[in-house]
Amino acid sequence: MAWDKKFINAAELAVIVPIKENVLNDADIDIWAEVRPRIVEAFAKKIDNAMFFGVDKPTDWRAGLVPSVISAGATVTETANGLYSDINDTMVKVEESGYDVNGILGGVGLKGKFRMMLDTTGQPLNTTEIGQVRREFMDNGVWNKNTATLVVGDFNQAVYAIRQDVTYKILDQAVIQDTDGSILYNLAQDDMVALRVVMRLGWEIPNPVNALNATETRFPFSALVPGASI
Repeated sequence: MAWDKKFINAAELAVIVPIKENVLNDADIDIWAEVRPRIVEAFAKKIDNAMFFGVDKPTDWRAGLVPSVISAGATVTETANGLYSDINDTMVKVEESGYDVNGILGGVGLKGKFRMMLDTTGQPLNTTEIGQVRREFMDNGVWNKNTATLVVGDFNQAVYAIRQDVTYKILDQAVIQDTDGSILYNLAQDDMVALRVVMRLGWEIPNPVNALNATETRFPFSALVPGASI
């Protein structure tokens, strides 16, 4: 019932990496073994950008998490009261929608702010409820701190599904074209091979009616956004 009229649409993410056969033959290392982890890192960054901020998202994917929070009006603007107070107000937004906050998400730059989140005696606030909430910090350069300082929410409601895990195929007879149709590489003619990497996945926020909030305005996430003078 939580998924009434909600769907996860699997979209394809793919790349072709061409390389000269002579380079492969002359190298004293396994070049493809070096390339594959970098491709996976690039895929992860592309996926995070699409899921969290809607950057270059597939047309049949829902809006990104942060744009969805903004559209739902579930934002709190930073104040001079301090991070602890601001996070509390941001969590309240989620709780008013009938959800429990089980995570805080932000960029690496947020770590320093948490280390300075102290009580009146100068002690860390790790023993408080906010201090005990799980924190994740994105370190791949995706997080846009100018759009959102952090996001809190019930991350059980951010559901992703991998329809096809990362697969690899070596091509040796293909023609690689640019977006305008011009030929970039003719693998057979140019004595090249290429690694084609593909995966398919999608995600959705079910956001079902719950016992505390049955209105259409409920949303399981909220964001703390920068203030003009902060």
